[in-house]
Amino acid sequence: MKKRIMYFMAENPLRSKAGNLSRCHQMLRYFEDNSEFLEVDLVSVWGWKESDRRQFELMYPNISLIVEDIRMSKANRISYFFEDKLPRKIAELRKNNELDHTTSYFRKKIQEVIKGRRYDIVVVSYVIWGAIIQNIDAEYRPYCIIDTHDFMTLQYSIVKRNLGERAFIGREFENEIRTLSLFDEIWTYSIEEKYLFEQFTAKKVIWMPISYQNRVDNGGQEARYDLLYVASDNLHNIRSINWFIQNVMPLLSCVKLHVVGAISSHVEETSNVIKYGLVEDIDDFYKHSKVVICPMLSGTGIKIKVLEALSYGLPVVCHQRGVDGLVNKRQNGCLVVNDEKQFAEAISVLLEDKELYANLSQKAIDYIHENHHVKIEKAILDGVFLRDLK
Repeated sequence: MKKRIMYFMAENPLRSKAGNLSRCHQMLRYFEDNSEFLEVDLVSVWGWKESDRRQFELMYPNISLIVEDIRMSKANRISYFFEDKLPRKIAELRKNNELDHTTSYFRKKIQEVIKGRRYDIVVVSYVIWGAIIQNIDAEYRPYCIIDTHDFMTLQYSIVKRNLGERAFIGREFENEIRTLSLFDEIWTYSIEEKYLFEQFTAKKVIWMPISYQNRVDNGGQEARYDLLYVASDNLHNIRSINWFIQNVMPLLSCVKLHVVGAISSHVEETSNVIKYGLVEDIDDFYKHSKVVICPMLSGTGIKIKVLEALSYGLPVVCHQRGVDGLVNKRQNGCLVVNDEKQFAEAISVLLEDKELYANLSQKAIDYIHENHHVKIEKAILDGVFLRDLK
């Protein structure tokens, strides 16, 4: 008998190649590969077109897609007012939990799905959606896992600081811990967050090593791109790349920066800054690049794009935030710098010093193999989902 799994990711994973959505695809591929043992529903909310639904069916034929509206239909205005609008307005007036993106209507809808489908395991992505499992009847309650992705109190604090608004950090930290504590098991990708969650919850906390195959090209393809930056267009990335272009690029007159991803729309193209936008084959860029940058000035958790680069054996030049979440802060293939001068010098040296480059490249390969190999993560996931089935 198959185990029934609900995997909740609010965003449509087909809409971009952002790190969190790349991670969602990894989970979906794992579920698809184990469809002999698992019956899986992806429950989602945002950004689904009919063409996306058809593409999803082709990519994951053994996974069912359930898309729920976060707002109630206005067809019956009385029901809409009392069951959706009024509870939302009351919650907005109270403003006592800015880390909860659910509504009473939406929680009820998801709980109806859980009750009707009789899941064995529910995995919820992000603590901001964690309240969907609140108050489920014990008779229907599955084993519940929160896939945190990020430490949301810190994200909240950074956003408030950037907006010049007061942050109620103590209140939101308490809210985050309370929501995490609703779950039977907590997943985190960051070694620092694992320690934090273990200290403040009485729950099982698992460090989940986002995994990668060794994607190093031993054929030694010629590098067409000196410097590569791959990123989504969140506020941290926009601020960081603008800082890099304004402060570091003037010190690198002979180096061209190649920018890939949604971040491209926030970058002005010049003679030494070339942007590509969203691309179909990011693999080709990594395989033909020399050095990757992660100029993060702020942000939380592990940087999936850093791990991606390391899996190709590419050295990464970054600020301290670039190695957040990594198990090993030093022997990992990254060069950590503190200011624009050091950033430019590190890039220049890596492009010219073959011995240093080879040394860092090997450290990147070793780090991924020792800490993020597919076999490591698969063993953890099998222990969660396939226990007693094989």
